Amino acid sequence: ATPLYTLGITYMDENVPQRSSSFYNGIFYTGSIIGPAIGYMVGAKFLDFYTDVFVDPKSLGLDPNNPKWVGAWWIGFLISGFIGVLLSLPLLAFPASLPGSG
Repeated sequence: ATPLYTLGITYMDENVPQRSSSFYNGIFYTGSIIGPAIGYMVGAKFLDFYTDVFVDPKSLGLDPNNPKWVGAWWIGFLISGFIGVLLSLPLLAFPASLPGSG
């Protein structure tokens, strides 16, 4: 995320009208606040699934209230990684400078 905060803000600032720059920066920073909050909520839901998705936890005598329960914390990383790759593909087509932004 570091390049996004350093290079992304600069890219937006150079390629949008000056009077709209603060609006786009506000959207960017709002997303950076709301995103992790949503991530925590979704991650909490994934902890209700047993870490080995191919095993029935009831056959092991486990449920989410058992102290030996280990939730599937890793599913969120798989999903967010896949979404990140999909969202980055269109960014590869962006030019270094947008036409008419000079």
